[in-house]
Amino acid sequence: MFSANTNAPLRVIEMMREERRKSLSHREWTHRLEGYGYAIKSTSRGQVVESLSRRIEICAVPPELCI
Repeated sequence: MFSANTNAPLRVIEMMREERRKSLSHREWTHRLEGYGYAIKSTSRGQVVESLSRRIEICAVPPELCI
């Protein structure tokens, strides 16, 4: 289930891309995302971004950011 706010996923994806550019490794990138309150979760549909506080799926991880 994805968020009803259609702008939220776009802002999250922008933040993810910016943080990935700043990170030296995938591990550092996921740690930085956790600092913002997000986690990457693997599902049967692929990788998704999830809110750590509520465990709500926000959006799919863009293919260029998947490992």
